[in-house]
Amino acid sequence: MQLNSQQLRLLKLLIDHDVKFLVIGGHAVLEYSKHRQTNDLDILLSRSSNNARRFARAISAFAKHPPNGKRWEDILTHKGIRLAYPSEESHEADLLTSIDGIDFGECYRNAKKVELENLVVPYPGLRDLIQMKLKSLESGNDEHAKEKDKKDIEELKKCL
Repeated sequence: MQLNSQQLRLLKLLIDHDVKFLVIGGHAVLEYSKHRQTNDLDILLSRSSNNARRFARAISAFAKHPPNGKRWEDILTHKGIRLAYPSEESHEADLLTSIDGIDFGECYRNAKKVELENLVVPYPGLRDLIQMKLKSLESGNDEHAKEKDKKDIEELKKCL
């Protein structure tokens, strides 16, 4: 799995500040099945207030203030939030606060720890990742994204 320096820096910041998160999406799929490549990094964050404060400390090197002049706690404790890191212009990762029908706490307890570039990074367990991909199929993604999700699910199920 190839991550660029910005993505690795983000993961290191999150780990160093004890932010509760999971690497999801294509990079998580690649941990179990090598059937496709991806350049983007998707991260699911815990929505707790404490986690939002830890995230604010971690991200302060890039964004002193959250979008729309709000506090990080007011943004990251809500469902359905998606933020581009470090910005929309130089987009290296998507930060998500929820996936409908997925319990972050349960997935975090079931997480698989993966070593990447001297970092130990939490990824969802195989069954949780399949559930995330199934939920993604139900979302408003375009047909191309849904086809990738279908292929991901097919490949992931082979790993059970």
